[in-house]
Amino acid sequence: MNKHLSPVPFGSLYWRGLIVLLLFLSACAAPATPVIQDTPVPPQATPVPPQDTPIPLQVALAVQTDQQEITVGNPVAIVMSLNPPAAIAEATWTVVSGEGNLEKKTDDVVVFTPSQESDLAIIKVQGKTEAGLAFEQKITFRVIGATDKILVTQDTLQDGQTVPCENFIKGTYAETVTDPIWPVIYVGARFHFQDINGEAPPMHSGKWSDTVRFGDCTRSQSVNAGVPFQLLIVTAGPDCQAQIADYFLTARARGFPGVSGLADDCQEVVDRIVVTRE
Repeated sequence: MNKHLSPVPFGSLYWRGLIVLLLFLSACAAPATPVIQDTPVPPQATPVPPQDTPIPLQVALAVQTDQQEITVGNPVAIVMSLNPPAAIAEATWTVVSGEGNLEKKTDDVVVFTPSQESDLAIIKVQGKTEAGLAFEQKITFRVIGATDKILVTQDTLQDGQTVPCENFIKGTYAETVTDPIWPVIYVGARFHFQDINGEAPPMHSGKWSDTVRFGDCTRSQSVNAGVPFQLLIVTAGPDCQAQIADYFLTARARGFPGVSGLADDCQEVVDRIVVTRE
């Protein structure tokens, strides 16, 4: 006898279980859906365009001398320089300490002439550039009297020395000395200028030299033996130069008699010495 299997109705419990199983297996096999979270983006700063870093303005004051020491009555130029270079809109120069005349040549150059000695003379400049930058600087000097500084020397003969009639002498002079240097012999109440063919001794690069004669060297040595002579070294101002020039116009014809006195600006710059003819 043939037996036939009867079909299971669709809505039966069998089908329901099968459907649930299939859904479960499908859920397990499906990949998990990733969870995406937004990452906050930090705000970006507004870009700043590059700027040039300003260079500090430097001010320098320089003088046309090797030392910060100047002499009463002698002018000295003071020059200002700016770094980096800049056009000057205004500049005021003042004497902060010390006494003297301050003459402004340009905004960056003045000439200071001290009128009296001072341990501390201070010159100040202050102002602005055309770009509006302010500046200020000072320079300091020691002002000395002319007698404090050796302006001229005579380095050959010494006081009390016994000498022949003719002597070659030499010495030095400071850069501030511009008047001619003249050796002068004093004997018998007369002053005798020691010339070189009627001219002053040569002066070159801070050195001078001359030949001086104590007496008449054409005569016998015994004529002036034992006679004391004074040696002076003077700088000749305008009146002194005029006196010397006038003297030499006729000096040779008159046997070089000398003069009885010196002009006021025949200034002695070296201590007198006394020498004796051998």
